[in-house]
Amino acid sequence: MIKAFKAYFDQIKKLDVKDATEHTLRPALDHLLKACAGEKIRVIHEPKRDETGKGAPDFKFKINECILGYLENKKIGEKLDQFLKSEQIVKYRQLRDNLILTNYLEWIWLRDGVIAKRETLC
Repeated sequence: MIKAFKAYFDQIKKLDVKDATEHTLRPALDHLLKACAGEKIRVIHEPKRDETGKGAPDFKFKINECILGYLENKKIGEKLDQFLKSEQIVKYRQLRDNLILTNYLEWIWLRDGVIAKRETLC
């Protein structure tokens, strides 16, 4: 897993933030999430849109057919607090009230609508 974090940070260091979008580092994020998830948890990038109109977070986490939660990523450097009460995040929480919000460096875990954990990588 240390190699996965090193590769992730190397990609961030190479980034020209001025030209970056929220999608720019998705391959690095996908690789990191899969390395952290191990074999039992399936990480699905760009899952199919929910049929009830609640949207499609950027990543879905599953064990077998059980949905563990979702992850929504934003552009590197964006302030995540502005998204916590947004319509988008409220809809995503209706899919499963276990959601991670990240801007690649800051990570917020929302559990039952409350911040369960907040971490900054660097």
